[in-house]
Amino acid sequence: MRAAHSIKGGAASVGLEAIKTLAHRLEDIFKAFYSDEVVANLIRHWKAHL
Repeated sequence: MRAAHSIKGGAASVGLEAIKTLAHRLEDIFKAFYSDEVVANLIRHWKAHL
């Protein structure tokens, strides 16, 4: 998550909007994995498909 944050900041500072946007979305995905609800849903999904 820290790397995505650094990439986002670096890209923004030199005007690389597409990379900034991608890094921001990656940050959001990483943040979601810190959510207990998201992790629980993933575990249920994986168990259902084993």
